[in-house]
Amino acid sequence: MATAGVERGDVVDQFQGGADNIAVFVPLFDSLGTVQLLLTLTVFVAMFGLWCAVATWLGTRLSAVRAVRRLGSRVIPIVFIAVGAIILAQAAIP
Repeated sequence: MATAGVERGDVVDQFQGGADNIAVFVPLFDSLGTVQLLLTLTVFVAMFGLWCAVATWLGTRLSAVRAVRRLGSRVIPIVFIAVGAIILAQAAIP
């Protein structure tokens, strides 16, 4: 049953997608001191705002929207694989 345009499966997907974040961030935040926690949260909020502003700006540029529609399905998997490879390579460095 759909409520306000939201399917039940969409809600379940959101909860499942957030579970790994809880598993990572709760221990991280627990290990931080008060100053470190405030600094981390301040940087998070600032960067979140910046990314939202950039996304809004790009979303209003018709040429950027066309490029993403045309190339997104090919470029995004390559970007994700590259980011994953970089993370794995850096994790292997002692």
